[in-house]
Amino acid sequence: LVAVGDRNQAINGFAGADCSSFDKIADQDNTIELPLSVNYRCGTTMISLAQEIVPHIKAHDGALKGEISHTKQLTKSLFRDNDMVLCRTSAPLVGLCMKLIESGITAVVKGKDIAQDLKNLIENANTRDIKEVLAYLEEEKKKVVSVIMEQRKCDEASAKNSTRYINLEDRCKCIENICMYSIRDTTQLKSYISRIFSDENIENAVTLSTAHKSKGLEANRVIILLPNTLPLKYPQQQEWQLIQEFNLKYVAITRARKELIFVDLTEAELLKQKIVD
Repeated sequence: LVAVGDRNQAINGFAGADCSSFDKIADQDNTIELPLSVNYRCGTTMISLAQEIVPHIKAHDGALKGEISHTKQLTKSLFRDNDMVLCRTSAPLVGLCMKLIESGITAVVKGKDIAQDLKNLIENANTRDIKEVLAYLEEEKKKVVSVIMEQRKCDEASAKNSTRYINLEDRCKCIENICMYSIRDTTQLKSYISRIFSDENIENAVTLSTAHKSKGLEANRVIILLPNTLPLKYPQQQEWQLIQEFNLKYVAITRARKELIFVDLTEAELLKQKIVD
């Protein structure tokens, strides 16, 4: 039996993946475990940052130095062809993608499955009126909170910290962020969703992706939004969940070959700020 993987890139426990699968394989008789300790992608500066999470990782001989920087200003020059923009959640990516397109920059959000989730929510509202869709989303969030409270016998705050609610709220915010751009009706809303979400490699586009969907990908330049949400921490978080959040940060950091840029804006600031020349 040969299994190739990295415990420090285990990030899909939320979807039912076995968080201890590598350990179970390693515990089998006659199993030899070989380390994956050399990174052949990143510059040494990115590796130094990654070592705060995974101390044993190291850069390969001859690796470039690379560059890490921080910014609080959205400018056209910040975004270059084939850049990758990462975030813990989808909603900030959708908001920024709309801004980029409005500024004449080719941009897509990775995730056709996310697009379908958004369209399903819109269709469930059973109306063409945008205000009624937004009102439906608010009611849907309240319903989910009530269901979680009943099922788990917990309070409202705990229910809102559940993975189910966090994911629903993220999807609702995606729709809300698109609706900020004078959307007339649900037909136009779904058209915009189809336009900005794609899993295809579009030449010279800025690709926006959740950190989860970035696993296995790489880019010369990676821009990380809301870096304070990596790792995402919340009350009653289980140990394995926190470990996977740090794994997710590690994955995000190590997507960059040459340059890593942190955008140190809150979600509200990110949505409010315009992209300037």
